[in-house]
Formats: sequence, C-alpha cells, structure tokens
Amino acid sequence: MLSGTSGYEDISKLVAQSSKERKKKQEAATVIQKNWRGFVVRNHFSKPSVNPPAVDNMDPALPVGNDPISHLERIVTPTKHPAILATGGVQCLYNAIKLTAKEDGQLGEKPKIFLMDHNPEVISFWKLLQRSFRESESVESFLEKLPRYCDEVHGTNDAWYIAPYPPELAEEERFSQWLMSGGASYEAQRAYFAVELPELDVDKFHPMGLYAFFSRFLNGDQNRFNWIKSTVTNQMHLMLNCWVKSTESFQFIKRVCKYHDYEVFVYASNILDSNTGCDEILQNIDILESTMIVATDTLFRADGKGFPKSTKYMVIS
Repeated sequence: MLSGTSGYEDISKLVAQSSKERKKKQEAATVIQKNWRGFVVRNHFSKPSVNPPAVDNMDPALPVGNDPISHLERIVTPTKHPAILATGGVQCLYNAIKLTAKEDGQLGEKPKIFLMDHNPEVISFWKLLQRSFRESESVESFLEKLPRYCDEVHGTNDAWYIAPYPPELAEEERFSQWLMSGGASYEAQRAYFAVELPELDVDKFHPMGLYAFFSRFLNGDQNRFNWIKSTVTNQMHLMLNCWVKSTESFQFIKRVCKYHDYEVFVYASNILDSNTGCDEILQNIDILESTMIVATDTLFRADGKGFPKSTKYMVIS
C-alpha cells in the first residue's frame, strides 16, 4: 500500500513538472511570437513621412463636410473585414456604419479607417473629436460637448453659438478647434439651399453643423454611440498627408490592408473634381486595389465656384 501510494505521488510529480515545462515553453513561444510580430510590423509598416502643402493654400474646412449622402451599401457588400480611406469631416462615420451594417439593419464590423487630409487643422479637429468621445459615456454627455446653434439669444449675437468644450480653452479658441465654418443651424442651411442652390435637394445632404449631424446620426441610440466611439478611438489612423503628393501613404495603407486581408473602400469626396487632369491621384488610389471608389460630381458656377451635387461610384482599374 505504502509503495503504491509513493508510486502515484511520483507520477503526480512528474505530470506536474511536465505541465510546468509545457507552460514555460508556451509562454516562451508567445513572447518570441509577439516580439517577431512587433519586428515585422515595425519594419513592414513604417509610417510615411508628413508632406502637407503650405497652410495658406488651404480652403476652409467643414466639420461635417458638404458631400451628398452616399449609399454605397446599396451597391456593394463587403466580403472581408472592411477598411475605408476617407478625407475631411465626420460624414465618413455615416459611410462607415452604413457600409458595414447587416441586412437586418443591425450594427456590423467596425472598419479600419484611414483619414488622410493635407490640412493640419482637420487632423487637429479629429484629435479633439477622439478626446470628446473618450471622455463621454453616453449620447447625452457627448452631445453636450459639441458646439451648437442656440435658439435663444442672451444679449449679443455671439450667444447664438456656444462651444462648451474643451473647458480649458477660451470660447474663441474652442470655435477654432471645432472648425466652426460649418456651424450654422440646419434651418439656416435649408434657407441657404433655397436661395443659393435651388437646383439641389437639401434633404439629400447631411446637416453641416456638428451638433445637428450627431443628434440625427446617433438618434439617442447608446449601442450606436458605443460603436462609433470605439471606431473613432480605436480604429482610426489619422494621416497628415496629401492625396496627390504622398504616394508612400497609399503604399503604407496597401501594406497594412494586405497584411490583415482587409477589403478597401475609398471615399474621395471632391478630390478628383478639384484636381481634374491630375493623373497622380488616380495612380495613388490604384495602388490600393479597392473594391469601390466613391466621389462627388460638382456643380460649377460661372464664377468657378462649385458645390457637390451628386455621388458617383466607380472602380479604377
């Protein structure tokens, strides 16, 4: 009996020792694998250099954007995890959630978003938006941070607009941070279309004010807020670069998407119309081998000024 018990104990010790050795080997393999992945990523995905043009060449930037509402989801369904290359304001979040939504309307996968813009103020705006999402836990707490139009006037016209966030800045500085060139109310936007753009349907465009846009977009839905918050804070890669001059940026995006087996969609806004005849843009976009490219057709006036009038969907081969 005693010798038998001793034998069981010896076997038990050997099993325990063997288990510890296997665990150590697994942990060592995990460390080696992690370090190797880090080495590969650092060497394979080196970030492109920043090469934006001079700031004084910039057009006024809009926090939402002025593109017509696009419906790429009606034309194509992603077959892999999606990645989106976009530019400009927050309407790309609408595009992201619509593109990835399931057939029953439920929220889909959170795409990887590459936001490339040559305007440093746009990149600063997105960093502030990321911070505002990180510091908000609900739709209401997020909306409270956004600059918005007020119906009530408290003494001066300046009180028509308020910018409550971030609190450490003076209000004038806050407006600058939020790119408030698009800060008018949706009612003012409708009036502008009626007078200046009667040939366009305002209901086919997003509200251009941040508060109005997000109020409609989130619609009090906490799940949608959580989805957008996670996408903005975890899935966005901000790139201060030019679609024309930064070929290496497109090569970087291509390497990342190929490594992760992402399917690429490009939302080029009015960049193609604004650079007619510029072959470099098409050559750069072609690097990505995207499934679809979304761009805008522009309504040009006699004075040369233009406004996006419709959306076009295309593949560049």
